[in-house]
Amino acid sequence: MPLLSVNQLKIDFAETNFTAVNGISFDINEGEILALVGESGSGKSLTALSILGLQPVNAILSGAIYFKEMDLVKKPYPPAVRACKIALIAQDPLSALNPMYSIKDQLIEAVKIYQTKLSKQEVYQLCFDYLEKVGIPDPARTLDAYPHEISGGMRQRVMIAMAIINEPDLLIADEPTTALDVTVQAVILELLKSLKKTILFITHDLGVVAEIADRVLVMKHGDIIESGTVYEIFDKPKEDYTKHLLASVPVL
Repeated sequence: MPLLSVNQLKIDFAETNFTAVNGISFDINEGEILALVGESGSGKSLTALSILGLQPVNAILSGAIYFKEMDLVKKPYPPAVRACKIALIAQDPLSALNPMYSIKDQLIEAVKIYQTKLSKQEVYQLCFDYLEKVGIPDPARTLDAYPHEISGGMRQRVMIAMAIINEPDLLIADEPTTALDVTVQAVILELLKSLKKTILFITHDLGVVAEIADRVLVMKHGDIIESGTVYEIFDKPKEDYTKHLLASVPVL
């Protein structure tokens, strides 16, 4: 049974009579990295937010999203699912992290909400260990820093640590390398692969997809127009839209 099943998900905005997602369906298997690709406005991020129960308040959802047999479309959103069972890695870590609080305070808050029985020292050690796990060379110094005091690549590592610190079953990575230079991007992609987690990876960059994904869904104007393995999408694309996306990948 898939870890996550999206069945005929449709997202409307009643005030504007606009359908943003047109009844899409897909599964994510445990341990798989599934890439959801398409240009801006295709409905990728809105689909991800709906899985997390974070869609806009004026969005009307129909269909079903099953996570371990729980229907996430039904209200209220199941407690302890968001962040504890399904976690988000945001695309812009500088805006996702609160500039008024240290990295330590923000990591500790993420832990204490769900792991209430840990002592203060255990919580600190857990934060230290997870910064080390994501490859931060000086965890103690980083914990005391504020977001603006560390680099973009370091901030993204902090976001990944924050996402995995409660050992979620599913990671949603929404354009996690967009704000990073090419060298740091490669390091972050390698880090995500090394986590051995189930990941829904959202991007417009097919060059990134080639580095990380097992399967690919191509989204256009709220529809999934093509799906397949990385090999099938890159070597035997069927849709003209997919071919155009591939043609836009820079050749070095």
